[in-house]
Order: sequence, then structure tokens, then C-alpha cells
Amino acid sequence: MKTVKLNNGLEMPMIGFGTYQITPNTTLLNVAKALRLGYRMIDTAQYYGNEEGVGEAIKESGLDREQLFVTTKVQTSGYEETKKGLDGSLLDFNQDYFDLVLIHWPMGNDLETYRALEDAYQEGKIRAIGLSNFNELQVQEIIDHSSIKPVVDQIETHILWQQQRMHDYLTANNIVHESYAPLGEGNPIKNYQLKKQLCHIIKEYGRLQEIT
Repeated sequence: MKTVKLNNGLEMPMIGFGTYQITPNTTLLNVAKALRLGYRMIDTAQYYGNEEGVGEAIKESGLDREQLFVTTKVQTSGYEETKKGLDGSLLDFNQDYFDLVLIHWPMGNDLETYRALEDAYQEGKIRAIGLSNFNELQVQEIIDHSSIKPVVDQIETHILWQQQRMHDYLTANNIVHESYAPLGEGNPIKNYQLKKQLCHIIKEYGRLQEIT
């Protein structure tokens, strides 16, 4: 599987299996299937309530933990709440560390939240720190007031919303632009438009293949 090198040297798979809207009681089944199919990056979050199921699927898979890349997201604001919440996530996950932890959304006291993640990074509880749903000004504030640069900003990105300006900013700052909702996040109108665009691309790609 292709990987991308993060700004702290860590290699992250370029394609992952997201667990948003997967219920806790079906997470084990779905993540186990994803691992059998070859996924090696799993994305979960405190908000999803399924970190425990992800951990169970990893244990049952028989794969070495080092072969996998697991992201979770904190849904907290401030130092103490984030520190406590992350420890709770690790307990649910039933593993020693997460590969990547993101601040899920800007919550208000993001500098203190990020500081808690920096401390967790130094303690070996997480291998990388990132952001999610942060705009340029919010990312820059983290950069300006932190000792560890975020490795990714995970933002909604697809054909209909390519985030070119944000992409250019992140690239210039050596931060990976990580996309979520590549197929429209369940919006029927958006998904219909995406389907039309994808069909057009597939047809064009097919023609190119025929020509070559």
C-alpha cells in the first residue's frame, strides 16, 4: 500500500477505512472485514463511540500492531479534559498508543487541547498530532503557539469541493492535506453530482487507455 511521509518522518498509508456512523456493535465485524481486504489505516474518533470495537478487531486480526496505522480524534476542549479523554480512549482501544490523534473540530481552547496532545506525544501515547476541520487561520494559530507542528489537517475534500486554496497553504507548511468524505458524506444531491463527475472521469480515462 502506498504511503505518505509525515513531517515527523512517520509513514502513513494513503488510503484508510473510516468508521464514521458505524455503530459500536457492528464495528468489530466491519473493521475486521476491512483488515482482511487489505486496509492498514483505520480512522475512528471519540465522537463515534467505536474505539473499543476497532481495538477488538485489531486483536482478532492477528496482525502485528506495527503493521497498522490507527487515527482517533479528541472531542474535548482544554488541557485536563483532553488528557483525561485521551487516556480513556486508550483504555477503550486496549492498546498502548495511537498512531495519530487529531483535534476533531475547533472547540475554543484549542491551544491547551493541543498542548495536552504534545505531552502525550512526548510520553509515547501517540506517534503524531494533527487537526481536523481547521481553516487556515486556525491552523496557523496552532503553528505559531506550539512546539510540534501538526502533521495533517483532515478536511472534507472531493471533486465538488477540492479545497485548492487550503491545499496550497498546507503544502507550503509541510502539512499533509488529508481528505474525508471523498464520495460526498451521504448527501444525496451531492452524491448524484459526484456520480456524474466520476462517470465522466471514468469515460475519459477509458478513452485514454484505448488511445494508448
